[in-house]
Amino acid sequence: MARKPLNKIVLDLLNIRKDETLNVWLLFLHHFFESIGMAFFYVAANSIFLSYFPIKDLALTYIGSGIALLAIGRLYAYAEHRFSVKQFLYIVMGFVFISVILLRFGFYATDKAWIAILVMIWYRVIYLLCSLEFWGITALLFDVRQGKRLFSLISVGDVFPKILGYSSIAFIIHYVRVDNLLTVAGVCFLISLFILRLIIKHTPVAVIEEQDEHKETYISTSFLSQFFHNDLINVLSITAFLGMIALTFIDFTFLSNTKHQHQTDVEFANFLGSFFTVVYSIIIIIKLFFSSRIINLFGVKKIMFIMPVALLLISGLIFYTQFISIENAQLIFLFSTMMVVSEVLKRTLHDPVFLSLFQPLSKKLRLHGHTVVKGLVEPLALGFVGLLLYFLNKTLGTNNLLTINYFILGTIVCWIIVTRFLGAKYFNVLKKAVNKRFIGEQEISTNDKNILQILKNKLLSTHPEEVIYSLELLEKMKIEDYNNVVISLLSHEDINVQLQALNKVEIHKMKQAMPELNRLIEHGTSIAIKEAAIRTYCSFEHDVPENIL
Repeated sequence: MARKPLNKIVLDLLNIRKDETLNVWLLFLHHFFESIGMAFFYVAANSIFLSYFPIKDLALTYIGSGIALLAIGRLYAYAEHRFSVKQFLYIVMGFVFISVILLRFGFYATDKAWIAILVMIWYRVIYLLCSLEFWGITALLFDVRQGKRLFSLISVGDVFPKILGYSSIAFIIHYVRVDNLLTVAGVCFLISLFILRLIIKHTPVAVIEEQDEHKETYISTSFLSQFFHNDLINVLSITAFLGMIALTFIDFTFLSNTKHQHQTDVEFANFLGSFFTVVYSIIIIIKLFFSSRIINLFGVKKIMFIMPVALLLISGLIFYTQFISIENAQLIFLFSTMMVVSEVLKRTLHDPVFLSLFQPLSKKLRLHGHTVVKGLVEPLALGFVGLLLYFLNKTLGTNNLLTINYFILGTIVCWIIVTRFLGAKYFNVLKKAVNKRFIGEQEISTNDKNILQILKNKLLSTHPEEVIYSLELLEKMKIEDYNNVVISLLSHEDINVQLQALNKVEIHKMKQAMPELNRLIEHGTSIAIKEAAIRTYCSFEHDVPENIL
């Protein structure tokens, strides 16, 4: 038996198809240098700012960051409609590089305290721009199925460089001042810009510049009307808003607890470097060996609950500590643990799945969705937290971490509630995407036995979205035993699948489903299922079934 070439073994191991190889590796490298630049910039921004200002003034930077992000997000939304995708991507990364270099030279030209404030604010701006640029081009190059399979892998390019960056800070700051970390960050962004040029060069123009033929009939140029136009984007936005509030509070409590233990900017930079080296080492292990398996095991809906539920448990434990005797060091440990858990779950599970939820949208609306969440919703949340922290610091002083935890607890509860609605909206958009046939822009062949068998196998999946998606495609293929397939799904364990099957029974007048309808009416455990079954029964017989009289 012939042995597989090493490159083929690697591609199979990473679940990358041959035609995707170049794009995946170039995107990986592009993200690699963006991320290492962000790591250096983050440590420099926090260390420099907190060497000039007390921790309570972080609230003002949150407010300033929120305003700056709203302005940049609005400008981004305006500009993406005025330039070709190719031009726009160059403009964004060029702007990031130039702004970082200007900030570095600002320390020579004006009051360093003002530049420290600007650097702290600007960190979130360039994080926004890099995120929109990278995930924007990724969403354009990959369809929904590729996205679910590759996003977690590509995002590993965000982790390796941060481990390298954070771990090297302790070494670098022995030879350069902390503010020179901005110069290192600028060089990384320049390299990332060159790799972006390679990506665009090796990608067919039609793929990057094509206006999606199946996009929604209306996409307004008004930013607010766009925001309220799509139901899935609305629910994703609310989810992101609540998540951002919780994570910003957690970030503040972490910095509040740890800054007091480090007197100089060099000591604090050393601590941040060491702390995040450990955090991102955990992240890379989970990403490489567990992320995809966990996502496949639990599915989209359950994955979106993992992060808020885990944070709820820790926040609840912190709430409980006020009723028992506990050392201050133990309380600091709990807040630090919450920071670790939020970072790990956000990078390994939450973000990859959250981003994949945009994939059933058209390419144009997909980009818009990223812009709305990152450029409008998250800045509003950040500014809101800044205002709230400013008020708390004024009224309660700086020793208010247990009070802040009340807000964390309440926000997470709301986050979990909204997440319950997210799965249903995602299913609806996915079904519409199937009906419009624009997922991956590929037609389904009715003669392809391999596709037919794959879809039938998917009917046995434990994930409702996969079953519903396969059922829609099988309907379009007009298979001979379609009625039997639908009737078999009336016994599925998931209510969404059962409701979809009942809908198909009613539409296609499947009278052979009458015994199953009677069973659901008489023994069904869900009121929604019973009501749907009765409605379907009456559409055949025009009379109410005797077993409910």
